[in-house]
Amino acid sequence: MTYRSEVLRQASILVSGSVIIVLGLVFALGLVIGIQGAYAAQQVGTPSVAGAFAAIADLREIGPYAFGYMMAAKVSTG
Repeated sequence: MTYRSEVLRQASILVSGSVIIVLGLVFALGLVIGIQGAYAAQQVGTPSVAGAFAAIADLREIGPYAFGYMMAAKVSTG
């Protein structure tokens, strides 16, 4: 790739401008996952695992989706 430094520069501009929005989105969606996980875990009698459920869901599912969503929105409107 001949334009590696320019690609990295543009990527850093996109990432640095969207960090706050992505973190807010992950926080809001993580709250929803945590509440639903606590309710589902309470049905089975193990409400203490709701935190682990929310942490795993945030890291594996919500984080990448939120980041991809915000990057697609930023690139398409830019």
